[in-house]
Amino acid sequence: MDEQIVPSIEQLGLCGIEDEDLFEPWKVKVKEYIEDRDSQFKEFNLELPQDLESLQSSHFNAIGFTKELIEGSIHKEYKEIVELSLKELVSKISEGSIKSTVVLEAYVSYAAIAQRFTNCVCQVFLEEARERAKFLDSYLLTHGKPLGPFHGIPISIKEHIPFKGKVTHCSYVSLLENTPQENQVSIQMLYDMGAVFYVRTNQPQSLMAIDSHNNITGPTLNPYNLALSAGGSTAGEGALLAFKGSIVGIGSDIGGSLRVPASFTGTVGYKPTTRRFSCRDGIVLGDSAIDGVYGPMCRSVDDLEYFMDIYINKGKPWMFDESVIPCPWNSCIIPPTAITIAVIYDNGIVRPTPPITRGLDYVTSKLRDAGIKVIFFEPPKSIEAAQCINNLYHAYGTEYYVEKLKKSGEPILKLTKWQLAFGPGAKGLALKQLEETTKLKNEISRIYFDYAKDNNITAILGPISESVAPISNNGYNWSYTNIYNLIDWPAVAFPTGLVQDPKLDVWGPDHQSSYTSPLEQFCHELYNADEVVGAPIGLQVAAPPFRDETVIGVAAIISKILESK
Repeated sequence: MDEQIVPSIEQLGLCGIEDEDLFEPWKVKVKEYIEDRDSQFKEFNLELPQDLESLQSSHFNAIGFTKELIEGSIHKEYKEIVELSLKELVSKISEGSIKSTVVLEAYVSYAAIAQRFTNCVCQVFLEEARERAKFLDSYLLTHGKPLGPFHGIPISIKEHIPFKGKVTHCSYVSLLENTPQENQVSIQMLYDMGAVFYVRTNQPQSLMAIDSHNNITGPTLNPYNLALSAGGSTAGEGALLAFKGSIVGIGSDIGGSLRVPASFTGTVGYKPTTRRFSCRDGIVLGDSAIDGVYGPMCRSVDDLEYFMDIYINKGKPWMFDESVIPCPWNSCIIPPTAITIAVIYDNGIVRPTPPITRGLDYVTSKLRDAGIKVIFFEPPKSIEAAQCINNLYHAYGTEYYVEKLKKSGEPILKLTKWQLAFGPGAKGLALKQLEETTKLKNEISRIYFDYAKDNNITAILGPISESVAPISNNGYNWSYTNIYNLIDWPAVAFPTGLVQDPKLDVWGPDHQSSYTSPLEQFCHELYNADEVVGAPIGLQVAAPPFRDETVIGVAAIISKILESK
């Protein structure tokens, strides 16, 4: 089925890029990298109930199994620590009732379990993390106060974000010797505020896929059904957070890369407005005319809001990055009766599958019951918007990707081929085409903004993907998420609390009668109700640019309504 829609190497004009003879010596470096990672977790000897391939074939729910496993194998104090909210954890460490060293060991224990089941981690540095935690405990004892507002908080990082002294390969084999000499600005800020870094997490080849396959560490699996994708590109963070192996993870988003993995793993992901979260000294996501952003993933919206308050108001990123707007974080509490939510059920590109429609029905009903005004929204110019952002992804061609792939001769993976064909592909846009495409982008941005303004819309609620997590190494439709990258709206992905049920989430008898496009047919044929059993159902809310506090506030209200059942 993939061959129907994924271009071949010949069609992409990339013959000769894959070179097994050139790739062969690089395999030694890959092996050494993996051995170093795996040696870090050797002290955690977790036996799987079956071999991983069998668990994948049986659509094994690792989260459900681990809950039982943890009851007998994890220290009681560790279990209590990972259940704390971020605010509670900060408070307990700062007052000295929990040591940073103990907190680190709790999260490392859970991270080791997450890694064993899902392959979510690229790199581990326990020795440095333990020394850091010891230093922080000593500092608190000596000075009687924490080093900073994130004193002792373990924070995980997506691998491609530069980290001082550590290989940063961005899932390109040819970058396995790339070692930054400085931390990316946001990472340094968090370190200065007392954070403890201990793992870096997995992502796909090219970083431009809502999946995680690469030729170095392989794929990350979905914790709720090991046959499924954990999303992407910030896949490792989603799986790690789902297992409570992290409390905050830092990732990136240029088309849905924070929100899709959050949706697929039942966690929370936030794409900020550009220029609110520092990306300075970061590795770019290709030669794109769309700005990627960095942002956090968490296990709750409350943790997300608390993190951003500290990051902005205590960290003051504009002091270290000239591109960040010097704007304090102003947390907002919005009365439900003052909220109007516009709901997208179908963007006209790929209709949602049954579990996503059920999730929308459920959340919409809950919102109305809580007194929130709900209206329905048919997105304008969706097809043009999708074409527009695909053109802008490769506005300057694909040389950035091809150069890195060619250097090692590594195999070009399926979803990398898929994205290399976006828009103009290798040739890029001519100047006149770029001008016209940018004009269309601005027009679409204005249409969305005016709709929100004229209808007093607080936020737009809608799908993140047309479906729940697909079978691993799939994921072709970004149109529900990358629209907000195109128009630069902040957006928050949140879990509905529902999961896919093969008895409930089945197609109606006439769903095949009117496919709007080959892409819709392709994506719908990927959905098999029996294969995706137990996958979390996530949605997103988005708001106009720089209303980041508003969109997180709305997500918090929705989450509390859903939790109240």
